[in-house]
Amino acid sequence: MQLNETPFLATHLSGDTAWVDVLFVPAPLRRQGFGRRIFEAWTRQLPAAVNRIQLLAMDLDGGSPLGFWDKMGFSPEDADFPELLNGSYMVKLLRSATGSGDPADE
Repeated sequence: MQLNETPFLATHLSGDTAWVDVLFVPAPLRRQGFGRRIFEAWTRQLPAAVNRIQLLAMDLDGGSPLGFWDKMGFSPEDADFPELLNGSYMVKLLRSATGSGDPADE
């Protein structure tokens, strides 16, 4: 896979779930806040109907993204996907399905 030298984010919506398809920051630009700023700006623009964000965190170029997504508030959701060898499904609840704003109410 050929990746360019510019940070980018690709996403899609499916019902009440927003999916992060790709968040890529070139290695020389990592640990400078680019990924966090891109992700947070996108999150602020999500429709109110979105209750969760999901993604598949994959190691595309030798750097594990799991620590980054953990810092962004995501939790692994791999119990049903043992075939993933170099990736992890992750989820972040934004609000409960009841709309209380507290994921613990779900």
